[in-house]
Parts: sequence; C-alpha cells; structure tokens
Amino acid sequence: MALALPGVFSGIDTEALIARLMALNRRPLNMLEERKAQWQAKQSALADIESRLTTLKTQADGLRDAQLLRTVFATTSDSSVATATAGVGVAEGTHQIVINRLATAEKLVLTTGLASATAPVGAPRSTALNSNGVSDPSAAWFTTTANGATYTFDFGTETDIDNVQFAASTAYSMNQVRDLINARSQAVAGYDAASV
Repeated sequence: MALALPGVFSGIDTEALIARLMALNRRPLNMLEERKAQWQAKQSALADIESRLTTLKTQADGLRDAQLLRTVFATTSDSSVATATAGVGVAEGTHQIVINRLATAEKLVLTTGLASATAPVGAPRSTALNSNGVSDPSAAWFTTTANGATYTFDFGTETDIDNVQFAASTAYSMNQVRDLINARSQAVAGYDAASV
C-alpha cells in the first residue's frame, strides 16, 4: 500500500490540482453527453408527432368516403325486447322506447242485468238450425248459387276480412264458413277472426 502525502514536501495540493485538471479535460465529454440527451429528447418528440400524424391520416382517409359518412347504423340495447333497423333517409340520433302502459284485459260490465243465467250477453248472433230446429253448427247454413260467392266480413274495429271465396253450388255449414274466414284472416292479418 502506497502512502501519499500530497503537498507535504512541496506545499502544493497536487490531488486537488489533478482533480480540477481532470474536470477541465472532461468538459467536452460533458457537453457531448448533454447534446446527446437533447437529441434523444427531440427524437422521442418527433416519433410522438409521427404517431399522431399517422392516426390523423387514418381517420382522414375514413372521411373521404361520402357513402360511409351518410351511413346510419341502428342498434338496440336489448334485442329480445325490440329490434332496430335503419332505413333510407333516417336521421341520426338516439331514440328510446318507453312502455308507459301494459295491455289490459277487456272487461264487459253489465249495467242492466240479465233476464236469466243462460241469457246471451251482447248482440244476438246468427244461428244455424238443423231440420229439427236445434242449433247445429254443422248443419247447412246457406247454399251458394251457380256462380259462387265472395264476401267481406267486418269484425268491429278489426281489419276487414275481404275476398272470402265460396265455391259455386255448395252448401256451407257454420263450421265451414268459420274455417274459410279464418283461413283468409290468417293470410291477411295473421290471426283467426271467426269462431262458432
């Protein structure tokens, strides 16, 4: 192990002198390291700008397609409740369907009472009678002419069931008439309109 006694024999502090000379000679290296750090920061900033410009270009390319700009898409938050379809000329926006009242069952309230427990409720209906005068839905109700017949049936506020065709020279029972009306109402409105 060497023993160093700086400045003891000469009176000069050589260790401090050498440290300062080394720091002075290191100054160009320090300046280069500072410039390197500045260039690295500039390079990082340029890479960030390049990334942002690439994103902007991609989005601008999407705006070039006029058809895409005019396209409106429709979605629904719960497709089991309602479906959404966008048509021609639809305006963009958010729409909400709110059910403020559920369907209620129709009730018939009698204000005058009935003549008996077996009296019919409501307007009287046509009844087909058999040869003994007993109500029989399978008995012949009417017979068409040689030209046949076409009828329109009106069931109150429901959609009219039109073009019910009856074959020429055929006897029809109430049940057969009902079946023809229901076949036509299923085709027109999707439900059975008549019952016997």
